Amino acid sequence: MDIENNENGVITVEALFNTLKKSFLWILLFATVLAGAMGVYTKLYEKTVYSTNLSYVVKNLPDTTGNAYLNTAYVSGASEVAENCLSYIQLRPSIQKIVRESGLAATLGLTEEQTIAKLAGSISLEHKNNSIFFFVKIKGSSPEEVKVMAEATRNVLTNQLNSLFKSNDGTAYVTVESLDSQFVVSSSRPSAAKRAALTFVVAAIVAYCIFFAFDMFDRLVYDEKQLKENFSYPVLGTIPDWYTDGEKRHKRNAIERLLHRPCVVITKDSERNFNHKMLCDTTPFSVSEAFKQLRTNVEYSKSNEETPVYAVTSAYSGVGKSLVLSNLAMSFANLGKKTLLVECDMRLPVFDRIFGTDKRGHGLSELLAGIEPEPSKVICNVAENYDVVTSGHVPPNPSELLGQKKMKELLDKWREEYDIVFLDMPPIGAVTDAGIVANLITGYLIVARSEYSDVPSITEMLHALEKVNGSVIGFVINDVCTKGSTKYYSKNYGKYQYAKTDK
Repeated sequence: MDIENNENGVITVEALFNTLKKSFLWILLFATVLAGAMGVYTKLYEKTVYSTNLSYVVKNLPDTTGNAYLNTAYVSGASEVAENCLSYIQLRPSIQKIVRESGLAATLGLTEEQTIAKLAGSISLEHKNNSIFFFVKIKGSSPEEVKVMAEATRNVLTNQLNSLFKSNDGTAYVTVESLDSQFVVSSSRPSAAKRAALTFVVAAIVAYCIFFAFDMFDRLVYDEKQLKENFSYPVLGTIPDWYTDGEKRHKRNAIERLLHRPCVVITKDSERNFNHKMLCDTTPFSVSEAFKQLRTNVEYSKSNEETPVYAVTSAYSGVGKSLVLSNLAMSFANLGKKTLLVECDMRLPVFDRIFGTDKRGHGLSELLAGIEPEPSKVICNVAENYDVVTSGHVPPNPSELLGQKKMKELLDKWREEYDIVFLDMPPIGAVTDAGIVANLITGYLIVARSEYSDVPSITEMLHALEKVNGSVIGFVINDVCTKGSTKYYSKNYGKYQYAKTDK
């Protein structure tokens, strides 16, 4: 058995594009909301910031002629002096001295500690390498506040810095001079539009990365693409979602779709609805064509044996296996082939509800247990060329019954009487019954459900069949949504549809 499990994690251009296509609206919504929130916040809460620059220059003392002496070595030394000045300004004692000597606390109406903290937070420093200039930037909430702090800083700071570069006898070897005779206060306010635009771009990129990460870990089956990418077996049929009056598709909510959680379907036998689910004149056109296509593909995949026997199973319950098989068998019967459908799922039988047979009557379990010796007495004719054998009463040992020699004898007998035989087996993920008949049948047909089955479970099921040398002829995907991105039947069969008649 050849199982191609494609889990190499290679990121392709197609995968990137598919994520964008599937999640575009979510990404757009996420980015728009964050961009709008940032724009509103900037507009309402971001205040105008006022600032001014204090420019300082480090100069050598003049020579005997009165001219300042400047050479390459001096510029390098002056740059170091500028760096030392910046380091000094950043110290708390320096800020504290500016506040105390200028009386800035009284001017601003704050306490000394508040003023020190405010001035320290308002000062930013700048100096370029190998430059004799350095700059002190003062920021504030109003032009007046900026001017007051700038004047206090300039007056006190100039004296403080010059006192640093004097020898013991009081001789200075450099001077630090302020170049500002007056203060030019500039104002700036963050642009709400620019911030919103930047936020939109960043949020869109982050959202896309999140969605792509979720897509990389998404192992659900949506259509035939996922099965073809992960397994070598062909997809023989794709059955669209089919709901009768009063039924609704079990849709996943937004969070479940985002997290790629499987669709929750009804698995309790008592809650399943089988009404009006057999092929008839009122069956939707796309559903009828899907089963015809499935029938054709099964016909082409059969071996040379005269009467093939196919076992239909799944990874777990809830995929709609029994309904798919019942209608596939009906499709063969409509073609004129004498068809037999045998219910081998003796733990959870449903044929009595699908076909309206007597659930208390004898069936396969009675034949295998020897309670009913005559096979013809358990066969129910449900349509022309279409016979059904129900499971009968639920036995305590279904696996042992299916493994008896009697099962092979029954299949040999039915091969002589019918053109094709189908066995409705239980899910392999739940019990091992389906693997017991591997050497008695032509092959297995695997049913998966869109947005419900997942690749790991199918892989595990195929490995279980591989251990018993089971032959798999292909997959059937059930309940594929015909809206949105999976418009398979709308695209392929829509132009052939005809108007509904009273019939």
